[in-house]
Amino acid sequence: LEGKADGTLADLHIDRLRVDMPDHIGLNAHGTLTSLTDLRSAGGNVHVDATFARLDFLEPLLPDTALKRRLRMPRHIALRADVRAQRGTFYPDIRLEADSGRIALGGEMNLRSERYRVDLRCDSLPLGRWLPEDSLGAASLRLNAQGAGFDPFAAATTFDGELFVDRFDYRGADWGGIELRAGLREH
Repeated sequence: LEGKADGTLADLHIDRLRVDMPDHIGLNAHGTLTSLTDLRSAGGNVHVDATFARLDFLEPLLPDTALKRRLRMPRHIALRADVRAQRGTFYPDIRLEADSGRIALGGEMNLRSERYRVDLRCDSLPLGRWLPEDSLGAASLRLNAQGAGFDPFAAATTFDGELFVDRFDYRGADWGGIELRAGLREH
């Protein structure tokens, strides 16, 4: 673990943060952060590049559930994240690659107004590598959601979402072609 940062929680400049566990994890990060004690006012930019060659050492840390007994961490995962924040609104751009599959997450989240927009893309993600005993194969999907508020019983809460499953391999069959649309407003 190595790093260099200057400033306070009100104005922090991270020159570099490096985590290196040979044959397991390599992570590099840098950026600037402001107002960390009040996330509704936070700002800055953070960039992270990480490679995970082996994460199986984390499996014993999971809670003792049925998922823990079925989950396997695939080798060679790459993560690239850029998160920008301005006055409590966060703009993530996160990309994860595992084997030949990819996940991309973008959008925005305003903590003051509780407004959000999520754009998730999954392309040929090999789910069977994580859950080898569940007869899963690759998945490709798109999720677009936007709304305001997190309490579904509050009258001001709104939500609009679309899920398009282009490919979902289960027991050797492709269950793609599924579309789901959901909304919540005027309740």
